[in-house]
Amino acid sequence: NKLIISEYNIRMARDQDPRLPSRLLVREGLSPTNDEVRSRIRELLMGAEIAGQYRLDTYIMAGGFGHGWGATDLQTGKVVFVKTFKSQEEFGQGADTVVAKMVEELETAERIMKVQRLMNHRNVVSVLKVPRNAMIKVPSTGQQGACFHGIITEYCDGGELFNYIVIPKESGGLQGCAFNEKQARFLFRQIIDLLLALHYPPEGEPAYYHGDIKDQNFVVSGSTLKLIDYGTLSKVQDNVGPAKHMTRSHQQPFHNNCESVDLWAAGIILLDMLLISSVGQMFKVSMGMNRGVTELKHGKFWDKIHMKLMQTDTNNCLLQNRPDSAQDLLRKIFVMEPRNSLNVKEIASHPWLKGPVPSDEEMASELKRRFKGILQGAPRGTAFFDLGKTSEKDGQLIMEQCIDLACAASKGEFVKAGVGSKPGSVGIHRWDRPNQDYDTGLERMHNEDGQWVVAKYLCNVEKSAFDLSKGRHVVRIRLFWESGSQHEDFCRLSTLLLNEVMKLHLAA
Repeated sequence: NKLIISEYNIRMARDQDPRLPSRLLVREGLSPTNDEVRSRIRELLMGAEIAGQYRLDTYIMAGGFGHGWGATDLQTGKVVFVKTFKSQEEFGQGADTVVAKMVEELETAERIMKVQRLMNHRNVVSVLKVPRNAMIKVPSTGQQGACFHGIITEYCDGGELFNYIVIPKESGGLQGCAFNEKQARFLFRQIIDLLLALHYPPEGEPAYYHGDIKDQNFVVSGSTLKLIDYGTLSKVQDNVGPAKHMTRSHQQPFHNNCESVDLWAAGIILLDMLLISSVGQMFKVSMGMNRGVTELKHGKFWDKIHMKLMQTDTNNCLLQNRPDSAQDLLRKIFVMEPRNSLNVKEIASHPWLKGPVPSDEEMASELKRRFKGILQGAPRGTAFFDLGKTSEKDGQLIMEQCIDLACAASKGEFVKAGVGSKPGSVGIHRWDRPNQDYDTGLERMHNEDGQWVVAKYLCNVEKSAFDLSKGRHVVRIRLFWESGSQHEDFCRLSTLLLNEVMKLHLAA
């Protein structure tokens, strides 16, 4: 009985609500509103000390369940990444439903931390610690308590691979930026090396299936790609029934075994790295259908790529179809008949992968040119629109007018979705089934069309850091990708907004 009670108490302690207790964010005697707590998270937690070892130094970005921080390991002096879970005030109605998902995320991180062959792999971000009920001290409020749950991993300043495929334009907004053949080969080799480690383990160890391989789940460290998302990782032997990718644009009806699903998704990353500037994304969901899958079924996939490249990029390596070409490799990944497809080991021996690549130094320099880093630049999917000497008050009016006009110009694809989560911000939604009969996203929220929201964005006005070249602070509109976006969609929205900014502000 004592053993049963002990195990029960341990389990109860581990399964307690991982959300950050609200009392840590408030000084005694004060009672700020939920909006005030939400808007001041960066300020309130800055400098917090966790488990007597980690100090939160730099706010990076917010995610669905938590916040990401650059932190200092006080024992070693090294920079690490810390994920803190959000407080109850940061969730709306139905907040309790997220607790189980948070607990699952913590347990997954603990489980993967014990798989040494993955933790030691150069293409996997190492989990360093998973604090449960750890002591946290918050200097801004003077509060503390043994109630912190979070995940601590190695830190990669490069940010997501997404940041290198879609980069800011000098004039504002975003644009696709493809890699050349050698650069794409350099990066794709690493993805294949990772898939080999997942699906071909040493004898006696289990194979692992990821199920959400995509550019947003790889981060850059120097010239090295590292997998960051473990939430979908599982043993192949534990998967019952057909395997299916977590992201709609990467799903396909041809293959349902774990290895093929991961390999197909890796192929999409390579295709985007080579085509994003000239052709855009081939695998894109619109009106409930995946364009790339449809064209494969109809035998038009490669013909369409060829036609577009002849118009936009006649030097692209995908115009070649030799046995040692990138097109030949991708044709052997994007196969409709499973019995004719190659496995990861066979793809790894393809002659295209044995071609020349840049040196580590050359690749690191190219990546740095595209994106300066999380702490030097902006988080993923962020576009800025300079408003010059405009006041923040006038900037707010300009932003709202631009959003209205941009949404109208999209003919129902993008819709204004009311007040955003950040004070003064405005939400924008992308709809998979545009309907020009609705003026705003708010009207759609209350009917069956609400299920077709496929991407969410946030727009706000802010004052940038002091610009030495202009001798002043710059007021700017900030467009941030929150969830669900694809490269082309985000570029299209940023272009629509830029056009309206040019008309309303710069022309004046």
